[in-house]
Amino acid sequence: MLLLALTLACRPPASAPAEVPEVRFRPSPEPPTALAEVLVSRVPGSTWDRGLAHAAGLLLAAARDPADRITPQATAAALDVAGYPGQARFAKEFNAGAFPEDLAAQLAAAALERRWPVDVALVKRNFGDGTTLWIGAVSPRPALLDPMPRAVPMDELVPVRVEMAAAPPLVLFVAPPDGPVRALPISAERAMWVDGFHVPGAYRLEVVSAPEGRPQDAQVLLLWSLFVDDEPEPPARLPQASLALPNPIAAADGLYARLDALREGAGLKPVARFPDFEPLAREHAAFMASTGNVAHALPGLTEGVAARANRRFHPESIFYEDVAAAMSAEEALALVELSPGHRRHLLCEPCTHVSIGAALEPVTDRAPRLFVTWELLEFPNGPPKAIESWDR
Repeated sequence: MLLLALTLACRPPASAPAEVPEVRFRPSPEPPTALAEVLVSRVPGSTWDRGLAHAAGLLLAAARDPADRITPQATAAALDVAGYPGQARFAKEFNAGAFPEDLAAQLAAAALERRWPVDVALVKRNFGDGTTLWIGAVSPRPALLDPMPRAVPMDELVPVRVEMAAAPPLVLFVAPPDGPVRALPISAERAMWVDGFHVPGAYRLEVVSAPEGRPQDAQVLLLWSLFVDDEPEPPARLPQASLALPNPIAAADGLYARLDALREGAGLKPVARFPDFEPLAREHAAFMASTGNVAHALPGLTEGVAARANRRFHPESIFYEDVAAAMSAEEALALVELSPGHRRHLLCEPCTHVSIGAALEPVTDRAPRLFVTWELLEFPNGPPKAIESWDR
């Protein structure tokens, strides 16, 4: 999918050099500590990355209590400060001080989900009563990004170069502090000069694979922030975990209102709720929750909302779909907003309607996640109607 000690809560003076002036991977050929060596041995094929470890350390400093929850917003802020351009997952374990085997197993399992190399990191804090809080991190590294400044002057041209073996067509999404998200085709292993940095603030950049004719197979490869005439803010203090389980129906209702507010803030018209597709959106969220996988299609279960809707309704619609899983509706929306490619769907200009579905993960051994499906809709041939003769 997300805080700091008092000394890190304030921005350093303008004259102080940035601690991490570049966005880049910083892998260590050899694990720098015995702890790092143990973790790398537990996650086969992994590499220790100092930038990722820096981000984990920021989250650890932001935690006042072992029960504090790592939110998507905190994760993004820590990665921004650390200048790490990957999609990292963070997890924590609280124990009596021994190496966190369960946490390492979680990171190893997450690494196995990806066919790419992974970076890992692990940090800890010892408490006076002999207990220890551990935060671990794992991130796929499907592509390499040439080092680039983390902060640049306004109106600067910025070179972006991605290196990836057997790369499919790639798209660079650029989300400014305000205004629409831009989508720019980008070639692997060729530098591309990016302009348009005319407003101070944080710009979110994302490289996405775009296999031709298979939009459901698109994947986020790289994700980072660029600060124009600004420096990243450190993550705020981590919040306490909530004991209340989210109500999926209420969560979906709240997401409709938040979507309208997001679009209004971007100068776009609100979209109308389209009830006919809501059962399909809820069904897809339930499929994801039952499998624990966030995907646009689930082999053996469903080929996706768009395919099912276009068979059952006429005329066909155009779907701009986002899916996410988090501990709450607010965190699920934050995950989508932090990704320029996904945010672009929420801010679809020709879209007039939306259907949202949510479902709670059926687990009892841990806090369940909320799975959410957004369907932003465009009706070029008019609103669809159910096909009465369709065999249900």
